[in-house]
Amino acid sequence: VCFLYLLLLGTIIYVLLVDSLSTALKYFFFIIPYFFLFITADMVRDEVESGGLENVLFLNSQFRLYLWQKNFILFLLAFLLSTSFFMILAVAALIQRNFVPIFFINFLAGLVVGLYYLSLGSWLSFYFRGGANVMVVIMAQVVAVISLFISLQNRNGFVYYLEKGHFPDLISGLKFGLLALVVPGLLTHKSFLNYLPLPVLVSFLLLQLQRQKLKKLELKKQ
Repeated sequence: VCFLYLLLLGTIIYVLLVDSLSTALKYFFFIIPYFFLFITADMVRDEVESGGLENVLFLNSQFRLYLWQKNFILFLLAFLLSTSFFMILAVAALIQRNFVPIFFINFLAGLVVGLYYLSLGSWLSFYFRGGANVMVVIMAQVVAVISLFISLQNRNGFVYYLEKGHFPDLISGLKFGLLALVVPGLLTHKSFLNYLPLPVLVSFLLLQLQRQKLKKLELKKQ
């Protein structure tokens, strides 16, 4: 986590100094949700299979509570670190007299997407280890972006609606909802802010699935 924090801080400051505040803000709003995803690597399965949860501290099934509370601890940690990034950029914007209220909205949208990433990554960590849960999400996004790029040759239908930020029928709306769950960073754009309740709902469902799975989780005898 410290390495990720320093890496992101360094790149944000570098972009701010070398390019411009506008570019640094765009980079920040794009990358910060991934911070929530990256910290879910090795979250559950690695801990379960390492044997560390058989420690005396986790007697009487306390390991289940520990694994459940990690969701909230990691979110709080990512929130505090993200806020520190945002404050740096906000101060820079105030100094340059370029601060506008939409920055707050974009930041809140990034936090919502981050919450979704964290709940998705932690749920996948029940099935994947060694950071593979993060790679699954990223590979799915790569496939989705490539497919979308190929479909740009036909600028009718869904692609046209996506450019306009408006989906007039149920089918196109469902397609965008599915795309937004694979590439939720789209929802930080001002045209799609009204779709933010979708990742919130799915995050809640994923957390409930985690809770049910934790109730049935048993440690393997070493």
